[in-house]
Amino acid sequence: MKQSRLNRFSPLLVVLAVASLAGCAPESGGRASDSPSESPTPTPVTTATLQVARDGITILGSDGSTLQTVLYKSDPVDAIAAITTRLGEAPATETFAATACSYPLTTARWGRGFSLTYVTDDQSGAAKMFTVRSNSATTSGDVSVETAQGFSVGDPVKDLIAKNPNAVTQGEDDPSVFGIRVFFDLDSDQNGVVADSDPKTLLISIIYAPANVNQDC
Repeated sequence: MKQSRLNRFSPLLVVLAVASLAGCAPESGGRASDSPSESPTPTPVTTATLQVARDGITILGSDGSTLQTVLYKSDPVDAIAAITTRLGEAPATETFAATACSYPLTTARWGRGFSLTYVTDDQSGAAKMFTVRSNSATTSGDVSVETAQGFSVGDPVKDLIAKNPNAVTQGEDDPSVFGIRVFFDLDSDQNGVVADSDPKTLLISIIYAPANVNQDC
């Protein structure tokens, strides 16, 4: 008897019940599924830092990533092009005649004091390389110029010495005349980075690389 009563349910009633429930569903649910979710626009990575080290310059992005490393032993013309692209500003160039300490040179300068210098006399026999120099904490577009430890022009030279216990210093006994010169980040041949300080303030005034502790000029 129970089985027969169940079988008497009309299929029409089931259809009407389902239709009734469907009619009660909130309309907003259907519209929400039609709206695609928006992805956040990624922030573009820009050049933030020129990091001066023993073997070359590392160019860092605004997100802290390494964008490029330019070695001092690479072609100077290619190096100038790479730095120009990263800074977004063409350098001013200047040539210098040979002296007792150097062959004829060309210097490219960007912004407030970052420069790259290389030998322009192909007959000199000098190795194909370049040097860099910073006279300011920033260059084009407020890009920072600093050492691998984060020191820049304007920082206390004694803080730099304290962070580099293996550094070689000159003039530390009497800095009032010429300031203090610090060679740091040195390899086994005493090649590395050099920083000079102002004799009055003892703040870093120049960062230069590559340099050798035993250089004559």
